[in-house]
Amino acid sequence: MSVKLLSNLDIGEKGRIVRIRGEAAMHRLLFDLGLFVGRTVSIEKPSLPLLEDPIEIRTQESVLSLEKQIAASIHVEVA
Repeated sequence: MSVKLLSNLDIGEKGRIVRIRGEAAMHRLLFDLGLFVGRTVSIEKPSLPLLEDPIEIRTQESVLSLEKQIAASIHVEVA
């Protein structure tokens, strides 16, 4: 299995979060949103090229929108 950044996954591609880079405040925010190591996520809708639109991701309980910069700090192991 390969490890990719969440921001680089394709539509419908699934992965398990294996690492989150960043400061404690960002870890806490992502944890509060239900994103933590071991959680399975998939891409619902990617951002548009050349724009910083949010990326829509699906977890087991919800659909979230993340800025591309935040999604780039999350490493996932692709299933």
